[in-house]
This record gives sequence, structure tokens and C-alpha cells, in this order.
Amino acid sequence: MDMNTTPDYDERDTPTHPDFIGRAILMAAVQRQIFSPYSGQVLDVRRAVLIDGTDYQAAGKNAGGKPIGMHVMTSSDWDTAREAFAAAFGNPGEAYDVHDGRLLFG
Repeated sequence: MDMNTTPDYDERDTPTHPDFIGRAILMAAVQRQIFSPYSGQVLDVRRAVLIDGTDYQAAGKNAGGKPIGMHVMTSSDWDTAREAFAAAFGNPGEAYDVHDGRLLFG
């Protein structure tokens, strides 16, 4: 057995990487929620999506002052609801952030 091998390293796990915060927030949300409230499926961080409007809400920048909060769901739930969510609350980056596990952990 070779003791000189190191485990796989993902540079996105370092605090200076731009994806670090998104990955941490998504992992915490999945651990807390466990099931998608929309489909009832068990959440997997690699295929979960978190919608986060808390920063925009605090700054008063969300669509018409509608509270968005945080919502975690499966990626298939998000793919189905994306257009309706944008119609109700505005576009990502303007009223909320989207942390997509397919991009952050893929």
C-alpha cells in the first residue's frame, strides 16, 4: 500500500475560490431540508438548486418588495419552475442568486 498518495483535492473547497460560499450554502441547505418541498424527492447536493433572495431582500432590491427568502429544491424542480419564478420575482442576479449543484459540484 502506497502511503504517499493524497486524497482527491478540489480547489473549489478553498475559502478564496469564488464557488466556496455557494457550495457551503447549498450543502447546509440540503442537510437541513433533506427533501424537496416541491416534489418530495430526497435532495442530493450535486443535483440540488438553492434560490437565495436574502441579500437582495435586505437591500430592498427584490421585485416589488416581495420576500423571496431561501428555497432549496431538486434541479428538475428548478428546471420546471425557473420561468414562473422569474416571472414572479425577477431575474437571477437582480432579485435572487441561484446556487446550482450541477455547476458547483459537477
